[in-house]
Amino acid sequence: MNTQQVGVHPLQDPAFRKLMDLFKEPDYWQRLRLMLAGLGQPRNSGAYRRAHTELERQWAPLAAIAIPALCLLILALLAKDNGSEVPIIDIGSIEPIVDIEPQIQIDYPSTEPAYADGGGDFNPVIAMNKPALPPPPVIVAPPPERAPVNTPVSKGVSIITLPRIFIGSRSAPERARLSDLGQGNASTETAVIRALRWLKQNQQADGSWLNNKNAMTSLAILCFLAHDERPGVSREFGDSVQRGIEFLLRSQPADGQWPGNYEHFIAAYAMCEAYGMTMNPNLRASAERAVSVIIRGQHRSGGWDYAAKQSDRDDTSVTGWAAQALKAASMANFYSDPAALDRACKLTVQGLMRNAHPDGGFGYTGPG
Repeated sequence: MNTQQVGVHPLQDPAFRKLMDLFKEPDYWQRLRLMLAGLGQPRNSGAYRRAHTELERQWAPLAAIAIPALCLLILALLAKDNGSEVPIIDIGSIEPIVDIEPQIQIDYPSTEPAYADGGGDFNPVIAMNKPALPPPPVIVAPPPERAPVNTPVSKGVSIITLPRIFIGSRSAPERARLSDLGQGNASTETAVIRALRWLKQNQQADGSWLNNKNAMTSLAILCFLAHDERPGVSREFGDSVQRGIEFLLRSQPADGQWPGNYEHFIAAYAMCEAYGMTMNPNLRASAERAVSVIIRGQHRSGGWDYAAKQSDRDDTSVTGWAAQALKAASMANFYSDPAALDRACKLTVQGLMRNAHPDGGFGYTGPG
């Protein structure tokens, strides 16, 4: 041992300090200088390999800085003021949609069914002794303006209920007019309301009706729509109709075809009617897919077979449901290929005539 180094503290020993420097981690700028210096060395040298490794380590932080800076520069160039003005729309100048159709206010009789002792079978004696039916309904003019109705349709989406296409005899004023002409009266109107209330009471928690859910739910929706009961408009039955429509939307497969022999045609009919009365975009997409399945499944003869399959069998009942669906789609005027829809409607007449008997009536799969 060197006698001159006896009693010297280790931290002050130059050799020890040089050894400890080997374990120090260089800072960012030191690594950057070493990398730049090493890249200038021969490729087979250790300094170059260490510099290349450091370059790979430095690439990520450099990219994290350079790429956002480049994006900001591009945005700044694109957003350069060219003196143009942004148009401003005065929302207050837009007039709300107003349904000028008069409404009917009817005081329906009690919904309590005529059952003996609160249960059991229907008792016609109790029904006959119920109070007299109210006088014919009175048409009451609506207020001058009414704000559009928000109709939640599916998965929390709210859509504005637009003016309807299907008016006809199903609207309340037209029903009252027909009643004055002897086509129905307060008794028939009350019977329909009782039937609709029965449907409402027997609706399942998921919005469907038993037992064949897709078909029965579609038929129930058609019953409500035939009486002008719409989501967001009908206070008593609007929620039932909405839940039924939502069930059909959930149950429709991705290819648009509800399974079964008749189910798809009935569901497509209901969905086209529902869109025609609400003009709801969610329903339009569903009805579009459903009508496409029907058009693709039509035979050259104009008829249809079970489940819209191609065959030589023209089923009159299936063709009848298909005709109803196509007619509803044509009235709603939404299908993306109106020419194809028109051809299918005209060909449907030929398909029905193929099973028509010369002496009258229709056969099941032929004129016999």
